[in-house]
Amino acid sequence: MKNQFKLWQFRFHVGIFCVLLLPFLVGCPKKEKTLEIPQNTENETVVQNVSVADSGNKETAGNESVGAKVLDGGEVWFIHGFFEETKDKSEEIALLREIFPGADAYTVKRWDAPKSGSALGPNWSRTVSKTEEIALERFREIQKMPEETRKKLIVVGHSLGGRITVRMMARCAENGIQVRKFVLLGAAIDNDDPEIKTALSASLETPCSVVNFQDFLLENYRAAQGSPALGTGYARIVEPTQLCEVASKQAMRHRSDLYLKTYRDFVLNGEKISKNTENIIVPQDYGNMEIGVTDAKVWWNNLLSCDGWQLQMNNVTGHCRILDPTGTRRAYGRREQMENAFTKVVHQLLGENLAEYRQENRPFPKNVTVYVEVPQDQANANLSVDSDSSWWEDVESFEGWKIQRNTVTSHCRLLDPTSVRRAWGSQERMENALLRVREEIEKGKSFKWD
Repeated sequence: MKNQFKLWQFRFHVGIFCVLLLPFLVGCPKKEKTLEIPQNTENETVVQNVSVADSGNKETAGNESVGAKVLDGGEVWFIHGFFEETKDKSEEIALLREIFPGADAYTVKRWDAPKSGSALGPNWSRTVSKTEEIALERFREIQKMPEETRKKLIVVGHSLGGRITVRMMARCAENGIQVRKFVLLGAAIDNDDPEIKTALSASLETPCSVVNFQDFLLENYRAAQGSPALGTGYARIVEPTQLCEVASKQAMRHRSDLYLKTYRDFVLNGEKISKNTENIIVPQDYGNMEIGVTDAKVWWNNLLSCDGWQLQMNNVTGHCRILDPTGTRRAYGRREQMENAFTKVVHQLLGENLAEYRQENRPFPKNVTVYVEVPQDQANANLSVDSDSSWWEDVESFEGWKIQRNTVTSHCRLLDPTSVRRAWGSQERMENALLRVREEIEKGKSFKWD
Protein backbone atom coordinates (compact mmCIF):
# COMPACT_ATOMS: atom_id res chain seq x y z
CA MET A 1 0.00 0.00 0.00
CA LYS A 2 2.82 2.36 0.91
CA ASN A 3 4.57 1.66 -2.40
CA GLN A 4 1.34 2.27 -4.33
CA PHE A 5 0.90 5.63 -2.59
CA LYS A 6 4.45 6.68 -3.53
CA LEU A 7 3.84 5.62 -7.16
CA TRP A 8 0.62 7.67 -7.27
CA GLN A 9 2.44 10.65 -5.72
CA PHE A 10 5.23 10.37 -8.30
CA ARG A 11 2.74 10.30 -11.20
CA PHE A 12 0.90 13.29 -9.78
CA HIS A 13 4.06 15.41 -9.61
CA VAL A 14 5.12 14.36 -13.12
CA GLY A 15 1.69 15.37 -14.42
CA ILE A 16 1.90 18.79 -12.76
CA PHE A 17 5.41 19.30 -14.16
CA CYS A 18 4.25 18.46 -17.72
CA VAL A 19 1.31 20.86 -17.49
CA LEU A 20 3.63 23.69 -16.39
CA LEU A 21 6.18 22.87 -19.10
CA LEU A 22 3.71 22.51 -21.98
CA PRO A 23 3.36 26.27 -22.84
CA PHE A 24 7.13 26.58 -23.17
CA LEU A 25 7.29 23.58 -25.53
CA VAL A 26 4.51 24.59 -27.93
CA GLY A 27 4.62 28.36 -27.48
CA CYS A 28 2.10 30.52 -25.72
CA PRO A 29 -0.87 31.50 -27.90
CA LYS A 30 -0.97 35.15 -28.91
CA LYS A 31 -4.15 37.08 -28.54
CA GLU A 32 -5.33 38.28 -31.94
CA LYS A 33 -5.84 42.01 -32.19
CA THR A 34 -9.18 42.96 -33.76
CA LEU A 35 -9.70 46.05 -35.85
CA GLU A 36 -12.77 47.80 -34.46
CA ILE A 37 -14.60 48.78 -37.60
CA PRO A 38 -18.27 48.23 -38.37
CA GLN A 39 -19.54 45.45 -40.62
CA ASN A 40 -22.12 46.42 -43.19
CA THR A 41 -25.16 44.36 -44.15
CA GLU A 42 -23.25 42.59 -46.95
CA ASN A 43 -20.65 41.20 -44.55
CA GLU A 44 -17.92 43.54 -45.82
CA THR A 45 -15.23 45.48 -43.99
CA VAL A 46 -15.04 48.96 -45.45
CA VAL A 47 -12.21 51.32 -44.48
CA GLN A 48 -12.67 54.82 -45.80
CA ASN A 49 -9.74 57.11 -46.53
CA VAL A 50 -9.84 58.56 -43.00
CA SER A 51 -8.26 57.80 -39.63
CA VAL A 52 -9.26 54.44 -38.19
CA ALA A 53 -9.24 53.51 -34.51
CA ASP A 54 -7.39 50.30 -33.64
CA SER A 55 -7.13 49.65 -29.89
CA GLY A 56 -6.38 53.28 -29.21
CA ASN A 57 -3.75 53.69 -31.92
CA LYS A 58 -4.46 56.08 -34.80
CA GLU A 59 -3.68 55.06 -38.35
CA THR A 60 -4.23 57.40 -41.30
CA ALA A 61 -4.84 56.27 -44.86
CA GLY A 62 -2.77 59.03 -46.36
CA ASN A 63 0.57 57.27 -45.90
CA GLU A 64 1.90 57.44 -49.45
CA SER A 65 4.94 55.27 -50.15
CA VAL A 66 7.94 56.24 -52.21
CA GLY A 67 7.58 54.57 -55.58
CA ALA A 68 3.87 53.86 -55.22
CA LYS A 69 1.60 55.55 -57.74
CA VAL A 70 -0.98 57.78 -56.03
CA LEU A 71 -4.49 56.91 -57.21
CA ASP A 72 -7.05 59.50 -58.18
CA GLY A 73 -9.72 58.04 -55.91
CA GLY A 74 -11.60 54.82 -56.53
CA GLU A 75 -11.92 51.71 -54.40
CA VAL A 76 -9.65 48.75 -53.62
CA TRP A 77 -11.30 45.39 -52.99
CA PHE A 78 -9.60 42.60 -51.07
CA ILE A 79 -11.09 39.12 -51.48
CA HIS A 80 -9.77 36.72 -48.84
CA GLY A 81 -9.14 32.99 -49.13
CA PHE A 82 -10.52 29.75 -47.73
CA PHE A 83 -11.64 29.66 -44.10
CA GLU A 84 -10.79 33.33 -43.45
CA GLU A 85 -14.24 34.93 -43.35
CA THR A 86 -13.92 35.88 -39.66
CA LYS A 87 -10.21 36.76 -39.52
CA ASP A 88 -8.98 40.27 -38.83
CA LYS A 89 -7.60 41.85 -42.01
CA SER A 90 -6.29 45.10 -40.57
CA GLU A 91 -2.70 44.29 -41.60
CA GLU A 92 -3.79 43.56 -45.16
CA ILE A 93 -5.73 46.84 -45.26
CA ALA A 94 -2.67 48.74 -44.03
CA LEU A 95 -0.53 47.14 -46.77
CA LEU A 96 -3.11 47.94 -49.44
CA ARG A 97 -3.08 51.59 -48.37
CA GLU A 98 0.68 51.59 -48.75
CA ILE A 99 0.57 49.89 -52.16
CA PHE A 100 -2.38 51.88 -53.53
CA PRO A 101 -2.34 55.28 -51.79
CA GLY A 102 -5.04 57.78 -52.69
CA ALA A 103 -8.02 55.41 -52.96
CA ASP A 104 -11.33 56.53 -51.47
CA ALA A 105 -11.96 53.20 -49.71
CA TYR A 106 -10.36 49.82 -49.01
CA THR A 107 -12.94 47.06 -48.75
CA VAL A 108 -12.63 43.46 -47.54
CA LYS A 109 -15.20 41.53 -49.57
CA ARG A 110 -16.01 38.75 -47.14
CA TRP A 111 -17.65 35.49 -48.15
CA ASP A 112 -18.66 32.42 -46.18
CA ALA A 113 -17.41 28.92 -46.94
CA PRO A 114 -20.03 26.14 -46.72
CA LYS A 115 -19.77 24.26 -43.42
CA SER A 116 -19.20 20.53 -43.39
CA GLY A 117 -21.42 19.91 -40.39
CA SER A 118 -18.52 18.75 -38.24
CA ALA A 119 -15.73 20.23 -36.16
CA LEU A 120 -13.49 20.17 -39.23
CA GLY A 121 -14.99 23.43 -40.49
CA PRO A 122 -15.65 24.34 -44.14
CA ASN A 123 -15.87 21.65 -46.79
CA TRP A 124 -13.23 22.09 -49.52
CA SER A 125 -15.05 20.70 -52.55
CA ARG A 126 -18.29 22.54 -51.75
CA THR A 127 -16.31 25.73 -51.13
CA VAL A 128 -14.59 25.50 -54.52
CA SER A 129 -18.02 25.14 -56.12
CA LYS A 130 -19.39 28.10 -54.18
CA THR A 131 -16.62 30.38 -55.45
CA GLU A 132 -18.44 30.33 -58.79
CA GLU A 133 -21.55 31.79 -57.13
CA ILE A 134 -19.51 34.38 -55.21
CA ALA A 135 -17.72 35.45 -58.40
CA LEU A 136 -21.07 35.95 -60.16
CA GLU A 137 -22.37 38.04 -57.25
CA ARG A 138 -19.27 40.26 -57.31
CA PHE A 139 -19.50 40.60 -61.10
CA ARG A 140 -23.11 41.79 -60.83
CA GLU A 141 -22.00 44.30 -58.25
CA ILE A 142 -19.37 45.66 -60.67
CA GLN A 143 -21.89 45.58 -63.50
CA LYS A 144 -24.15 47.98 -61.59
CA MET A 145 -21.35 50.53 -61.11
CA PRO A 146 -21.05 53.59 -63.37
CA GLU A 147 -18.31 53.14 -65.96
CA GLU A 148 -16.05 55.77 -64.38
CA THR A 149 -16.30 53.99 -61.02
CA ARG A 150 -15.37 50.66 -62.59
CA LYS A 151 -12.30 52.13 -64.26
CA LYS A 152 -10.99 53.18 -60.84
CA LEU A 153 -11.63 49.81 -59.16
CA ILE A 154 -8.70 47.57 -58.13
CA VAL A 155 -9.38 43.96 -57.12
CA VAL A 156 -6.89 41.94 -55.05
CA GLY A 157 -7.62 38.25 -54.47
CA HIS A 158 -5.75 35.79 -52.24
CA SER A 159 -5.89 31.99 -52.56
CA LEU A 160 -9.49 31.01 -53.38
CA GLY A 161 -10.12 34.75 -53.45
CA GLY A 162 -7.78 34.75 -56.43
CA ARG A 163 -9.96 32.11 -58.05
CA ILE A 164 -13.01 34.28 -57.44
CA THR A 165 -11.16 37.25 -58.93
CA VAL A 166 -10.31 35.36 -62.13
CA ARG A 167 -13.91 34.18 -62.51
CA MET A 168 -15.43 37.63 -61.97
CA MET A 169 -12.89 39.28 -64.29
CA ALA A 170 -13.71 36.69 -66.96
CA ARG A 171 -17.41 37.61 -66.63
CA CYS A 172 -16.44 41.28 -66.94
CA ALA A 173 -14.39 40.59 -70.08
CA GLU A 174 -17.26 38.69 -71.67
CA ASN A 175 -19.52 41.69 -71.10
CA GLY A 176 -17.03 44.34 -72.25
CA ILE A 177 -16.46 45.66 -68.73
CA GLN A 178 -13.02 46.82 -67.53
CA VAL A 179 -11.58 47.69 -64.14
CA ARG A 180 -8.33 49.51 -63.43
CA LYS A 181 -6.39 46.41 -62.40
CA PHE A 182 -6.51 43.07 -60.62
CA VAL A 183 -3.81 41.39 -58.55
CA LEU A 184 -3.65 37.69 -57.64
CA LEU A 185 -1.88 36.49 -54.49
CA GLY A 186 -1.10 32.77 -54.45
CA ALA A 187 -4.17 32.12 -56.59
CA ALA A 188 -5.81 28.73 -56.03
CA ILE A 189 -6.95 28.08 -59.58
CA ASP A 190 -5.75 25.56 -62.15
CA ASN A 191 -2.71 26.79 -64.05
CA ASP A 192 -4.28 25.98 -67.42
CA ASP A 193 -7.77 27.29 -66.66
CA PRO A 194 -8.89 28.98 -69.92
CA GLU A 195 -10.59 31.81 -68.03
CA ILE A 196 -7.21 33.13 -66.86
CA LYS A 197 -6.54 34.32 -70.40
CA THR A 198 -10.11 35.59 -70.79
CA ALA A 199 -9.84 37.63 -67.59
CA LEU A 200 -6.78 39.58 -68.76
CA SER A 201 -8.77 41.80 -71.12
CA ALA A 202 -10.91 43.05 -68.20
CA SER A 203 -7.92 44.95 -66.77
CA LEU A 204 -6.91 48.38 -68.10
CA GLU A 205 -3.45 47.96 -66.56
CA THR A 206 -1.31 44.82 -66.76
CA PRO A 207 -2.59 42.33 -64.15
CA CYS A 208 -0.14 40.89 -61.65
CA SER A 209 0.20 37.47 -60.03
CA VAL A 210 2.36 37.05 -56.93
CA VAL A 211 3.48 33.43 -56.83
CA ASN A 212 5.36 31.17 -54.47
CA PHE A 213 6.61 27.88 -55.91
CA GLN A 214 7.38 26.66 -52.37
CA ASP A 215 3.88 27.34 -51.00
CA PHE A 216 3.01 24.17 -49.08
CA LEU A 217 -0.77 24.66 -49.14
CA LEU A 218 -0.79 25.24 -52.88
CA GLU A 219 1.11 21.99 -53.35
CA ASN A 220 -1.81 20.36 -51.52
CA TYR A 221 -4.10 22.06 -54.04
CA ARG A 222 -2.43 19.96 -56.74
CA ALA A 223 -3.32 16.81 -54.79
CA ALA A 224 -6.92 17.94 -54.21
CA GLN A 225 -7.67 19.25 -57.71
CA GLY A 226 -5.36 17.14 -59.85
CA SER A 227 -3.71 20.18 -61.43
CA PRO A 228 -0.99 22.64 -60.33
CA ALA A 229 -2.12 26.02 -59.00
CA LEU A 230 -1.50 29.31 -60.77
CA GLY A 231 -0.13 30.66 -57.47
CA THR A 232 2.91 28.40 -57.68
CA GLY A 233 4.14 30.11 -60.85
CA TYR A 234 2.45 28.15 -63.58
CA ALA A 235 0.87 30.65 -66.02
CA ARG A 236 1.05 27.98 -68.70
CA ILE A 237 -1.47 29.33 -71.23
CA VAL A 238 -0.52 33.01 -70.90
CA GLU A 239 2.32 34.77 -72.72
CA PRO A 240 4.91 36.34 -70.38
CA THR A 241 4.00 39.86 -71.58
CA GLN A 242 0.31 39.46 -70.68
CA LEU A 243 0.63 38.76 -66.96
CA CYS A 244 3.28 40.22 -64.67
CA GLU A 245 4.46 37.55 -62.22
CA VAL A 246 6.38 38.35 -59.04
CA ALA A 247 8.12 35.68 -56.96
CA SER A 248 7.71 35.31 -53.22
CA LYS A 249 10.39 33.29 -51.41
CA GLN A 250 8.45 32.73 -48.18
CA ALA A 251 9.04 28.99 -47.97
CA MET A 252 5.84 27.01 -47.41
CA ARG A 253 3.89 30.12 -46.29
CA HIS A 254 0.43 30.89 -47.65
CA ARG A 255 -0.44 33.97 -45.58
CA SER A 256 -1.97 36.86 -47.50
CA ASP A 257 0.03 39.51 -45.62
CA LEU A 258 3.32 37.90 -46.74
CA TYR A 259 2.17 37.85 -50.37
CA LEU A 260 1.13 41.51 -50.06
CA LYS A 261 4.52 42.46 -48.61
CA THR A 262 6.21 40.88 -51.64
CA TYR A 263 3.94 42.86 -53.95
CA ARG A 264 4.54 46.04 -51.95
CA ASP A 265 8.32 45.66 -52.34
CA PHE A 266 7.80 45.11 -56.07
CA VAL A 267 5.71 48.30 -56.35
CA LEU A 268 8.14 50.37 -54.29
CA ASN A 269 10.95 49.16 -56.56
CA GLY A 270 9.22 50.78 -59.52
CA GLU A 271 7.57 47.49 -60.61
CA LYS A 272 10.88 46.16 -61.90
CA ILE A 273 11.38 42.40 -61.96
CA SER A 274 14.53 41.40 -60.08
CA LYS A 275 17.05 39.42 -62.14
CA ASN A 276 18.66 37.90 -59.06
CA THR A 277 18.86 34.12 -59.42
CA GLU A 278 16.77 33.45 -56.32
CA ASN A 279 13.96 35.74 -57.53
CA ILE A 280 13.60 34.23 -61.00
CA ILE A 281 10.25 32.45 -61.32
CA VAL A 282 10.63 28.95 -62.74
CA PRO A 283 7.29 27.27 -63.57
CA GLN A 284 7.10 23.69 -62.34
CA ASP A 285 5.81 20.42 -63.76
CA TYR A 286 6.70 17.61 -61.37
CA GLY A 287 7.22 18.29 -57.67
CA ASN A 288 10.79 19.56 -57.37
CA MET A 289 13.32 19.83 -54.55
CA GLU A 290 15.91 22.54 -55.18
CA ILE A 291 19.20 20.65 -54.92
CA GLY A 292 22.63 21.05 -56.46
CA VAL A 293 23.27 18.42 -59.15
CA THR A 294 26.42 16.33 -59.01
CA ASP A 295 25.99 14.01 -62.02
CA ALA A 296 28.58 15.78 -64.23
CA LYS A 297 25.89 15.83 -67.00
CA VAL A 298 26.86 12.32 -68.06
CA TRP A 299 23.25 11.42 -68.80
CA TRP A 300 22.16 14.90 -69.87
CA ASN A 301 22.42 17.08 -72.99
CA ASN A 302 21.88 20.83 -73.14
CA LEU A 303 19.00 22.09 -75.25
CA LEU A 304 19.16 25.82 -74.42
CA SER A 305 21.17 28.13 -72.19
CA CYS A 306 20.92 31.80 -71.23
CA ASP A 307 23.13 33.77 -68.83
CA GLY A 308 24.17 30.61 -66.98
CA TRP A 309 20.69 29.03 -66.91
CA GLN A 310 20.44 25.68 -68.71
CA LEU A 311 17.64 23.55 -70.09
CA GLN A 312 18.78 19.94 -70.28
CA MET A 313 17.25 16.65 -71.47
CA ASN A 314 17.98 13.20 -70.12
CA ASN A 315 19.39 10.80 -72.73
CA VAL A 316 17.50 7.81 -71.34
CA THR A 317 14.08 9.00 -70.14
CA GLY A 318 13.69 12.10 -72.32
CA HIS A 319 12.50 14.22 -69.39
CA CYS A 320 14.04 17.66 -68.88
CA ARG A 321 15.35 19.85 -66.09
CA ILE A 322 16.28 23.50 -65.59
CA LEU A 323 19.50 24.41 -63.77
CA ASP A 324 20.30 27.90 -62.49
CA PRO A 325 23.83 29.43 -62.67
CA THR A 326 24.72 27.85 -59.31
CA GLY A 327 24.01 24.34 -60.64
CA THR A 328 20.80 24.01 -58.61
CA ARG A 329 17.88 22.14 -60.16
CA ARG A 330 15.01 24.62 -60.18
CA ALA A 331 12.46 22.48 -62.07
CA TYR A 332 12.08 19.18 -63.89
CA GLY A 333 9.39 17.39 -65.86
CA ARG A 334 8.10 16.82 -69.38
CA ARG A 335 9.88 18.47 -72.27
CA GLU A 336 7.05 20.74 -73.45
CA GLN A 337 6.42 22.06 -69.95
CA MET A 338 10.13 22.67 -69.30
CA GLU A 339 10.56 24.45 -72.66
CA ASN A 340 7.66 26.75 -71.71
CA ALA A 341 9.19 27.26 -68.28
CA PHE A 342 12.57 28.15 -69.78
CA THR A 343 10.83 30.63 -72.10
CA LYS A 344 9.53 32.38 -68.98
CA VAL A 345 13.00 32.35 -67.41
CA VAL A 346 14.49 33.97 -70.53
CA HIS A 347 11.74 36.60 -70.53
CA GLN A 348 12.68 37.58 -66.96
CA LEU A 349 16.39 37.69 -67.81
CA LEU A 350 16.25 39.49 -71.16
CA GLY A 351 12.73 40.83 -71.54
CA GLU A 352 12.45 38.77 -74.73
CA ASN A 353 9.70 36.29 -75.59
CA LEU A 354 11.19 33.21 -77.28
CA ALA A 355 7.73 32.08 -78.40
CA GLU A 356 7.59 35.07 -80.75
CA TYR A 357 11.03 34.21 -82.16
CA ARG A 358 9.85 30.65 -82.85
CA GLN A 359 6.63 31.78 -84.51
CA GLU A 360 8.45 34.24 -86.76
CA ASN A 361 11.32 31.79 -87.40
CA ARG A 362 13.90 34.38 -86.27
CA PRO A 363 17.32 33.64 -84.74
CA PHE A 364 17.22 33.74 -80.93
CA PRO A 365 18.87 36.67 -79.05
CA LYS A 366 22.65 36.37 -78.80
CA ASN A 367 22.46 35.63 -75.04
CA VAL A 368 20.50 32.47 -75.82
CA THR A 369 22.47 29.44 -77.04
CA VAL A 370 20.66 26.66 -78.89
CA TYR A 371 22.49 23.35 -78.84
CA VAL A 372 22.68 20.57 -81.36
CA GLU A 373 20.25 17.83 -80.41
CA VAL A 374 21.68 14.42 -81.20
CA PRO A 375 19.08 11.70 -81.97
CA GLN A 376 19.57 8.61 -79.80
CA ASP A 377 19.37 4.90 -80.56
CA GLN A 378 20.51 3.21 -77.34
CA ALA A 379 20.68 4.70 -73.83
CA ASN A 380 23.84 6.78 -73.91
CA ALA A 381 26.16 8.27 -71.29
CA ASN A 382 28.20 11.27 -72.42
CA LEU A 383 31.65 9.81 -71.76
CA SER A 384 35.05 10.82 -73.10
CA VAL A 385 36.55 8.01 -75.15
CA ASP A 386 39.79 7.16 -76.98
CA SER A 387 38.92 7.96 -80.57
CA ASP A 388 42.16 6.36 -81.80
CA SER A 389 41.47 2.95 -80.27
CA SER A 390 42.39 -0.04 -82.41
CA TRP A 391 38.95 -1.51 -81.70
CA TRP A 392 37.24 1.22 -83.69
CA GLU A 393 37.43 2.30 -87.33
CA ASP A 394 36.19 5.59 -88.86
CA VAL A 395 33.11 5.37 -91.11
CA GLU A 396 32.15 8.99 -91.76
CA SER A 397 33.05 12.44 -90.43
CA PHE A 398 31.93 16.08 -90.55
CA GLU A 399 33.79 19.05 -89.03
CA GLY A 400 35.30 16.95 -86.25
CA TRP A 401 32.23 14.73 -85.69
CA LYS A 402 32.89 11.04 -86.37
CA ILE A 403 30.98 7.84 -86.83
CA GLN A 404 33.10 4.88 -85.74
CA ARG A 405 32.33 1.17 -86.07
CA ASN A 406 33.47 -1.47 -83.61
CA THR A 407 35.65 -4.05 -85.33
CA VAL A 408 34.22 -6.89 -83.21
CA THR A 409 30.50 -6.19 -82.71
CA SER A 410 29.97 -3.87 -85.74
CA HIS A 411 27.85 -1.48 -83.70
CA CYS A 412 28.65 2.22 -84.17
CA ARG A 413 29.13 5.32 -82.08
CA LEU A 414 28.96 9.06 -82.78
CA LEU A 415 31.72 11.22 -81.31
CA ASP A 416 31.74 15.02 -81.13
CA PRO A 417 34.91 17.08 -81.83
CA THR A 418 35.97 16.74 -78.18
CA SER A 419 35.87 12.90 -78.40
CA VAL A 420 32.76 12.63 -76.21
CA ARG A 421 30.38 9.85 -77.23
CA ARG A 422 27.03 11.54 -78.00
CA ALA A 423 25.17 8.46 -79.27
CA TRP A 424 25.65 4.80 -80.14
CA GLY A 425 23.72 2.02 -81.87
CA SER A 426 23.25 0.71 -85.39
CA GLN A 427 25.20 2.19 -88.31
CA GLU A 428 22.02 3.37 -90.02
CA ARG A 429 20.85 5.22 -86.90
CA MET A 430 24.23 6.84 -86.41
CA GLU A 431 24.34 8.01 -90.03
CA ASN A 432 20.90 9.58 -89.59
CA ALA A 433 22.09 11.18 -86.35
CA LEU A 434 25.16 12.69 -88.05
CA LEU A 435 22.94 14.04 -90.84
CA ARG A 436 20.75 15.73 -88.22
CA VAL A 437 23.82 17.15 -86.48
CA ARG A 438 25.10 18.53 -89.79
CA GLU A 439 21.76 20.23 -90.52
CA GLU A 440 21.61 21.83 -87.07
CA ILE A 441 25.21 23.05 -87.18
CA GLU A 442 24.51 24.65 -90.54
CA LYS A 443 21.59 26.46 -88.85
CA GLY A 444 24.04 27.95 -86.35
CA LYS A 445 23.41 25.70 -83.36
CA SER A 446 26.23 25.06 -80.90
CA PHE A 447 27.72 21.67 -80.02
CA LYS A 448 29.84 22.93 -77.09
CA TRP A 449 28.18 21.68 -73.91
CA ASP A 450 29.38 23.96 -71.08
